[in-house]
Amino acid sequence: MTTTNKPICNAGLANLELCRGITDIDLVRLDLGETAPRFAEHAVPARRTIFHRGEIIEGIPIICSGWAATVSTLPNSRRQIISVLLPGDLVSGALFFGDKLDFTVEAITNVIYHCYDRTEFCAAMSANPNLNQTILKTWNEEYIRIIQSVISLGQCTAEERVSRLLLNLFERLALRGLVTDRTFNFPMRQTHIAEITGLTPVHISRVFNNLRQQGLIDLADRTVTVRDPVALRRQANAA
Repeated sequence: MTTTNKPICNAGLANLELCRGITDIDLVRLDLGETAPRFAEHAVPARRTIFHRGEIIEGIPIICSGWAATVSTLPNSRRQIISVLLPGDLVSGALFFGDKLDFTVEAITNVIYHCYDRTEFCAAMSANPNLNQTILKTWNEEYIRIIQSVISLGQCTAEERVSRLLLNLFERLALRGLVTDRTFNFPMRQTHIAEITGLTPVHISRVFNNLRQQGLIDLADRTVTVRDPVALRRQANAA
């Protein structure tokens, strides 16, 4: 773990680059000056728990690299993935108002995250309108993801659920510059997809085969290629 006084930077890239220091391209930056909050950098291996439900969290964590998931577990051990966290995502906006989460956060891949001093971060938001707007927009995206997850689980068919998941990841990763030729890394296992969509692994495999046969996606070597984004959106029944 290291501690540094580097500022959060860059309100470009759809307000998602809250961790990555950008020095080689000309983008709008969040120049916080003396208000820059301190942070500690942490590395977590894949398939490890980042935060336990109810754990005291001393700060505002932001995912900087890798994929993570927020997970709720029932007393009978059944699990539901609430959201997939990508680079630039707040772990939870709720941590601005409290120091505990009502869910577990797990690393899907190797993860690096920055945990910002809560008091200094809030002071920086008050002092800097650009940072305030960045956090509000990122927080709103978190809220929208949860709403879309509720709609998917409550009203969508199996094909629509899987298509919505792929479309959501495709669009979010594209904003981060992590899609090349409509192809992105897809490190999720069938168990992850099952815990997001509420489907069985057998059903998920069938849906992926159908999507491939329809020419909507290719899936190989832990990558997904979206061959026809417009048709995938129709398949997802997404606005």
